[in-house]
Amino acid sequence: MNQIDVSDWREFWLIDLFHMKNTKSITAASLIPDSGEIPYVTAQAGNNGIQMYVDCPPEWLDKGDCILIGGKTLTFSYQDQDFCSNDSHNIALYSKDDRARSLETQLFLIAALNASLAPLFSWGDSISMRRAKELTVTLPVTKDGNPDWVWMGRTMRTQIQEQEQELDVLITLGKVERQRIDVSEWGEFIIEDLFDKIERATRRTVNSYNEGAVPYVTNSAFNNGITGYLEPKSGDDIEIGQCITVNTVDGSAFWQENDFLANSSGNGLLMLRREGLNADTALFLCAALNAALEPTFTMMLTTKVVRETKIRLPQTNEGEPDWATIQNIMKAVLHRQASDLDALGTLMTSNETQQGQIVH
Repeated sequence: MNQIDVSDWREFWLIDLFHMKNTKSITAASLIPDSGEIPYVTAQAGNNGIQMYVDCPPEWLDKGDCILIGGKTLTFSYQDQDFCSNDSHNIALYSKDDRARSLETQLFLIAALNASLAPLFSWGDSISMRRAKELTVTLPVTKDGNPDWVWMGRTMRTQIQEQEQELDVLITLGKVERQRIDVSEWGEFIIEDLFDKIERATRRTVNSYNEGAVPYVTNSAFNNGITGYLEPKSGDDIEIGQCITVNTVDGSAFWQENDFLANSSGNGLLMLRREGLNADTALFLCAALNAALEPTFTMMLTTKVVRETKIRLPQTNEGEPDWATIQNIMKAVLHRQASDLDALGTLMTSNETQQGQIVH
């Protein structure tokens, strides 16, 4: 959504735009959760303020078709049907002009109210009915100076359509299934035969180093094993990157692109090195290692166990690892993931921009 020019907008008194009333106050203890279809609305920020759905007598209800302001939290929601409110500090706004009562226009008004009122209140200085009657909201206007309900509705309708399209993209990403690879013709290879060197990293205690820029790799199963960044005391502290590290606690394997410092409990952190190993091939090998090591061990992995473990890989007609196929498979996987991340990043950036630009 493009930046909205508000230079020609003007302020309107809330009391001129809305019939305002405090809601009833019905405690949650007096209701049975999930006993009916009536929204029980609070001042919470999520789920349109709805905490649960209940059954309650008509005299406990407030009329719907209103904007509800959480009196203590300054949250805004649109309640399209009659509802039960938890607090008499909540304020219901009923538009006086019939042209302002469409869903799209009400949602635009919520954005405008939030932009106009949020800077004025805090938890310790919450809105009240008395103060609400003294407040204004800035809105677009027609040539004769009245609120431009048509423009508001059209603008929010476009916004909703864009968000629906973005949600469709996100839902599609969430439904992407893992690609199944036929491994029936792959061969089994012993890890020791695939690497030039398998060695144990030198253990270094994090407390003896200052914070810095060198990755600190530990027996963690997350974030590529990196739990922080430290400043080496000398070149002897650094383990050379371009290797695969294997966590001997749970068998997780990671590609370490850069030089790093290591700390590992138990049997230590193992480093697997092969001349000419690149990121694409290493990531494929990490996946194969994870698949082979995770289900097979019930105690700390030893160097001997890792060396003797067999993994399945594509093979050539001669029975050797097919490194070209391995690299091409991983390139394709990374390309798909990059495309998905780009789509998700675009969606999130667009949504953040739109939230900040609906009203200024």
